[in-house]
Amino acid sequence: DLFWRSEPGVKLGYDGDDWERAFALMKALDFDLAIDDLRRSAELLRGRDDCNGRVASLGYCMGGVLSYLLAANSGVDAAVCYYPGSIEKRLDQADKIKCPTLFHFAEEDDH
Repeated sequence: DLFWRSEPGVKLGYDGDDWERAFALMKALDFDLAIDDLRRSAELLRGRDDCNGRVASLGYCMGGVLSYLLAANSGVDAAVCYYPGSIEKRLDQADKIKCPTLFHFAEEDDH
């Protein structure tokens, strides 16, 4: 639950008020805290008996940026970043990536 600090359990669609609410939540998100949450989640997964110790992340749009930042901050063993929105604001993190990372960028996307 990415927005558990501000609006636990929020469910959002792609239109109207949901779209506006999503951008408001994203704008208010503390990315450093979100990455810390995700890193801790990866650590918990690694410790499970049914995990081989390797964890990957995959995200779309804002999740793509979070997947990228998680890769840059040693949180995962591999990352996939689909359409990472506003990644250009965080390119200073790219040199820190030490795991396989795949990026997908859409030429035509309504969102």
